[in-house]
Amino acid sequence: MAISIFRPSVSLPQHFLYSINPQKFSSISVIRKKQSFLHCVASDSAPPPTRQEMSLSVGMYLIPHPNKVEKGGEDAFFVSSDNGEVIVVADGVSGWAEKNVDPALFSRELVANVSSLVGNVEVNDDPRILIKGAHAATSSIGSATV
Repeated sequence: MAISIFRPSVSLPQHFLYSINPQKFSSISVIRKKQSFLHCVASDSAPPPTRQEMSLSVGMYLIPHPNKVEKGGEDAFFVSSDNGEVIVVADGVSGWAEKNVDPALFSRELVANVSSLVGNVEVNDDPRILIKGAHAATSSIGSATV
């Protein structure tokens, strides 16, 4: 069972490509574009002068482990429809199955809680607060790598 997801496209200022600074990351403005492409160049090459922006296209496709096809796997994902600004992947921990706990429930509920918090002014700018809020709202037993 494979699940195909849409491919939102966002554009970021070109300076982000050449000077990645974690403190500046949250202040980068995201602009909707129909589609544009990022051409990779060697690190010692000069930046391409033709574009003032770069584009990030996000696509997701879930292919569960062959032994877990019936239930759709143990992982969950989310890409916000608002310019694709939030991308979340929760890798469910299969070890919980040994304790008769469905590992998929935790990752799916966590990601569902993330999706409900996106857009909340108090959490949307800080991924740590977003994940903490989603985790606090998750009642399922389990764990996931996010």
